[in-house]
Amino acid sequence: MADVYLQVTTTTESQSHARQLARSIVQARLAACVQVLGPIESTYWWNGEVEEAREWLCLMKTTATTYSALEAFIRTAHV
Repeated sequence: MADVYLQVTTTTESQSHARQLARSIVQARLAACVQVLGPIESTYWWNGEVEEAREWLCLMKTTATTYSALEAFIRTAHV
C-alpha cells in the first residue's frame, strides 16, 4: 500500500531560525522539502490576551509514516 503524503506547518520567530530548522529537517530526512515563507503577521491568543507577532512560516512535505518523528523533532529542535 502506498504511503499517504502530508503537508505539515509550523511557525518560528525569525528567518534565520526558520532556515536552520528547514535545513536540519531535510538533512534528517524527516521531510522531502521545507518551504520558508514570510514574514507573516500572526494574531493569536496567549496567556488570556490577543497578541500579534511577525513570524516565518515553514511548510513541510512528508509522509504519514514519518510524521511522528517530524513532530518530535520540531518540538525538541534547538537549532
